[in-house]
Order: sequence, then structure tokens, then C-alpha cells
Amino acid sequence: MNELLVTKSLGNKRGFVRIVDVSARDGLQSAAPVLSAASRAGWVKALLDAGVDEVEACSFVNPKLLPQMADAAGVLAELGGYEERVWSLVPNLRGLKLAIDAGARNVVCLLSLTEAHSRANLGRDIESVLADLEEVAELGRSAGVNMRLSTSMTWVCPQEGKVPSTRTMGYLRRAREMGFSRLTLCDTYGCASPLHVEELLALVAEEFDPADVGLHLHDTFGVAGANTLVALMQGYRRFEGSIGGLGGCPFAEGAKGNMDTIDLVYLLRSLGYEVGIDMERLKGVAGDCLKLL
Repeated sequence: MNELLVTKSLGNKRGFVRIVDVSARDGLQSAAPVLSAASRAGWVKALLDAGVDEVEACSFVNPKLLPQMADAAGVLAELGGYEERVWSLVPNLRGLKLAIDAGARNVVCLLSLTEAHSRANLGRDIESVLADLEEVAELGRSAGVNMRLSTSMTWVCPQEGKVPSTRTMGYLRRAREMGFSRLTLCDTYGCASPLHVEELLALVAEEFDPADVGLHLHDTFGVAGANTLVALMQGYRRFEGSIGGLGGCPFAEGAKGNMDTIDLVYLLRSLGYEVGIDMERLKGVAGDCLKLL
């Protein structure tokens, strides 16, 4: 794609893109070392101080399954003053209750779009997860927490293959009926083609405001940058990355890391977008954090 075509597609007023770094959650849950709550909170603070808009800081998951995420409440307790920019992952109703008790302001909920991944990642079939999400949505509203729903295996599943766009749209509509108006679409396996991404995002934009939809793109097959460009062309302005490309999915064999946040910032700036991040400071933070692993 030549520069002229990119310019025509993106327009002159490209504006601001919001970046969410998930390395302190998605990244560390896949890393071998188990860092203390204080170390993980320091990791989060350093990213936010470098200008990253939001950070996924912790996960209220069973620590027996993911010991790297133990003491999520302790992480949040260390992040006073940063609460509005910090997100906590809650895999179920119990996780949400723990997050609320810990003072979480923002939570990310999960829905896998293939049965194989839902059973592996959440331990339940999709319909059981949806039933739990109804209770999660109700409690979240009553508690006044901000909620996003992240959909795993949105495009391709290593066990079930390509996920039909009609299936994805059906689940997104059901999620909206429950009250999940803000979504994050995840290419968990990292091999969605730009054409497949373009097809689904066009359908999503017909029924959802792109301002309420973010992208979480793994880079297993090197297409995260191309898929980011496709999403930008269609008006999407929130993207998730992870310093060092850390992350993956422990319940999807072959799913490698996320798009590196530094690469994401570089790509967006090269296309004329504003990101509000101090690149040199971010590089320093990345280096310091990665030394802990």
C-alpha cells in the first residue's frame, strides 16, 4: 500500500489513539517469575508515568491456576492515585466480587467465542459463561464499576479454525443486551488475516460505535501491524499492546505474544496519530521491567 493510498484512506485529521498496555497482566501471567504485588504495581506506575493511557494491572483469577497473578488486591492497594487508569481482569462473578472489595474502578470481563477455548480458558461452555456474565453485568452496574468485555478467539481458533463473523456478531449482540457496550476484540491466536479483520470490523461498525470498541492483536504470525492499520482505516482508535511483546495465552497452544507497545506507538506516530507517550521514557521503562524477568 503506497503512501498516497494510506493518506486517502486515513484522512488528514487522524487525531488521538488510546493505548492500553497489558504486560502487567497478560504478559506476566505467561512469564516464569512470580513478582511481588509491589513490583507489579511499580511496573504499572512506570508505564502510566511514561504516558500510557491505561494499563491492565492484575487478574482476580484463582492463584492456584496462575500464581503470577496472586494478590491482585495487593497490587490495587499499591496504586492509589492511579485508579481511573487501571483495569483488572475478572474471569467470573466471584472474581468481580473480589475486585469490587479491593476497590477496583474498571474491570475487564471475558467471553471466548469457541467452545474449545471457553472450556480450556474459563472451564465452562459458552452458554454457562454467558449466564454468569448476566450476573456480572448486573453486579457491576449496581457497584458503579466500568466494564469492558473482551472476546477471545474472535477470528481464528487453533482447535476450531476460522470463526464465522455471523457467530461473533451474534455473541456481541447478546453481550450488548446484557449491558456490555464497550468491547475489546481479541485475535488470541494471532493469525487473523487483514481481510478477515476488515470483514468483521465493517460488520461491527454497522451496529456498534467504533469509539467503544478496541483491538487486542497478538503477533504470532506477524500480522498485528497490518491488522492495526486495517482497524485504523475503519475508525477504531483503541489498541492494546504489551512491552517486549510479552504475553500469549496459556490455554491456546501456539499463541505467542502481543504486539509490542513500542512498535505500536511507532506505527501510530508514523501514520500521523497522537498518542501522548514519551517514547524514550517508555523504552527505558520497558528495559527496566524486562530485567525483572
